[in-house]
Amino acid sequence: MFESAKSFFETFSHDYLAKEKDKYLFQVKYNHTYQVVEYTKELVESLGWDSKKQELAFTIAIFHDLGRFVQAKQFKRFHDAQDSFDHAKESVQILKRQDWFFQNNISKEDEDIICFAIYHHNKLSLPEEETLRMEAAKLLRDTDKLANLKSVSCTHDVETNPAEKIILPENLELYFRNQCIPKKNQVSALDHVLLQICFLYDFNYTESVRLCMEEHLFEPYFAFLEKYLEESLYLKIKKHFEEYVATIS
Repeated sequence: MFESAKSFFETFSHDYLAKEKDKYLFQVKYNHTYQVVEYTKELVESLGWDSKKQELAFTIAIFHDLGRFVQAKQFKRFHDAQDSFDHAKESVQILKRQDWFFQNNISKEDEDIICFAIYHHNKLSLPEEETLRMEAAKLLRDTDKLANLKSVSCTHDVETNPAEKIILPENLELYFRNQCIPKKNQVSALDHVLLQICFLYDFNYTESVRLCMEEHLFEPYFAFLEKYLEESLYLKIKKHFEEYVATIS
C-alpha cells in the first residue's frame, strides 16, 4: 500500500514542482511530507504497531498534505482560515477524485481510516471515539506537529513593528489553561510562537513529547519569546511549560 501511495505522491508533487516557476512553497510541503513520514517511522516502532498498522500510518503520512499543493498554486500561501480553504479536506477529495482507493484495491475499512485521519489532522480537536482510525488520526496529528516544530523557524520581522510583540490576552489565558490556540487568534508574531508552543498540549503520545525534548524542538520558540517579551512574563510562561512537561514525561 505505502509503495503505491509513495508513487502517487511523487507523481502528484513533481507535477507541481515541474510546472510552477516559483517552487518554494511546493518544495516546503514536499520536504515536510517526508519529515512526517520519518517521524511516523520513529513513533510506530516505539509504540509497537504491527506491520498492517504501520503500512496504514505511512500511507496516511505521505497523503496528508496533498491539498497544500493545490492551495499553494491557488493562493500562493498557506492560510486555511483566511482563504476559506480546508487543505485536509482537499487532500481527501484529491484521493477520491483520482480514484486511488479503487485502483489500488483498498478495502472500505482502510479507506475510512485513511480519510478520517487525514481529514482531522488540522482540526482544533478530535471527536470522541476509541477506534483504529482514531489511533491513526492521533498519530498523524503528533507527527505533523513534530515536523512543523522542526522546520518552522521564528523569522518574523518584529524589530520595526511593535504590534508583532504583543500576545493577545485570550491566547495567554488559553496557554495557562493548557489549551491550544486557534489559528484565527494568530494576530502577531508572538501569538504565532505561543501557538506553536501550545502544540505540547495536543500531543497524544508520551513518545512524541520525548522526541520533542530530545531534539530540543521548542528551544527556538522560547529563545524568540525571551528576546521580545517582558522578563517576568517570559519566565512565567517557561515555568508553566516545564511544570507541564514534568507531569507527562
